[in-house]
Amino acid sequence: MAGGWTVNTSFNMPEMPEDADYAFGAAYEYYEGDNIDPFAYLGSQVVAGMNYAYLCTCETSSTGMAVAFVYKDLQGNAEITRVTEFDLSDYAGVDKEVNAEQLAGGWTVYSEGEAAAIPSKVADAFSAAMEGLDGVSYKPVAYLGSQVVAGSNYAVLCVATPVTADPVPYLAVVTVYDGVDGTRSIVSIAGMNIADYNV
Repeated sequence: MAGGWTVNTSFNMPEMPEDADYAFGAAYEYYEGDNIDPFAYLGSQVVAGMNYAYLCTCETSSTGMAVAFVYKDLQGNAEITRVTEFDLSDYAGVDKEVNAEQLAGGWTVYSEGEAAAIPSKVADAFSAAMEGLDGVSYKPVAYLGSQVVAGSNYAVLCVATPVTADPVPYLAVVTVYDGVDGTRSIVSIAGMNIADYNV
């Protein structure tokens, strides 16, 4: 990963690995910024200590989501160092110039209380749309949001693993279309680089 980030490949939200959970909790206790709630632990970066990245709901973000970074030093002290808005439409194959009528209300993003669990109808559409796709394996790990079109578009955060020797997993946002006529297809697949949010 660019920037030395190691992607979390063992998603089990809302539970997080113990070290990542401790770091966020310790940092948030003294945080006075936006109200953020992590629903996907994205990965870590070894520095003089450790950096952690989390995808969060964020009440003050215009998009409803943000990527939060926590630094934990070698003594176990932790602080939130950056919170950057996460815009689903940057990944979900949406032309921001398309008018509101075509967007039919835009994206409805993940919200607190839904957990990051993927609803069964989204899982079914994702599975059907991805059939026959070769070269990269996409493991769905968190539901990000939906968009009403002539049917629905669903955005899903995935761990992508190339089908090669010594593969290096990375994060990707996969958007699939679930048509009213039963059509399921891939709208877009876009890689997500954690380092892009920590600049």
